[in-house]
Amino acid sequence: MNSPTRPAANVLVLWVIWFALVSSIVFYQFMLGHGLLTGIDAQPASHNPIMLFAVGQIAVASLLRWLLLPKARVFHRQLIVMVIGLALSESVEIYGIFLFGPDMPSTKMTLFVVSLLSALQFAPVFAKQGNADGQNG
Repeated sequence: MNSPTRPAANVLVLWVIWFALVSSIVFYQFMLGHGLLTGIDAQPASHNPIMLFAVGQIAVASLLRWLLLPKARVFHRQLIVMVIGLALSESVEIYGIFLFGPDMPSTKMTLFVVSLLSALQFAPVFAKQGNADGQNG
């Protein structure tokens, strides 16, 4: 039985997943990354190939959010695209915590902020109860 409106439970699922993954970025920074760091990096971060990889992941996450997600009309496709984008965004925070040493506080904070902003763009405002939720799409 196809309903012309999205069940409120589907919208709630998207919001709960989004909130859990966004808040985990903050928890990781404060529990594993030692809070908000200050200071100047000991070496330029641009010399580290991880930065290029992190920028690429943020770019892919943004492309997913602004090009692919608006075209996804079915709940399960929206969920998949959103979770992949959030995972790409969240992994950048993990890079900052584990792949950069304590002598790189500015880079760590930059990756934290970029990761958080990237994840915030996936707020499921696109999931309204009135959207079609049919099997085609």
